[in-house]
Amino acid sequence: MGGRGQFQVDGQIFDVKEGTTVRVAPEGERTLRNNGTGDLYFIVVQAQAGSLRQWVETDGVILDKPVTWQE
Repeated sequence: MGGRGQFQVDGQIFDVKEGTTVRVAPEGERTLRNNGTGDLYFIVVQAQAGSLRQWVETDGVILDKPVTWQE
């Protein structure tokens, strides 16, 4: 997400910006608006309610050593 805007869920309005995460239940009424001066970019990930119960943090590979990042 880039830019600035506002998100409304079930009548509650809050500001969003780059890095904001919003979880909305399937029955939630929602809308998004750009109230900034530039473009508003966002990513939507949708999943069926209750469908991710079988996934946990152990599904990933957890390193037992520090990661060395290359610049």
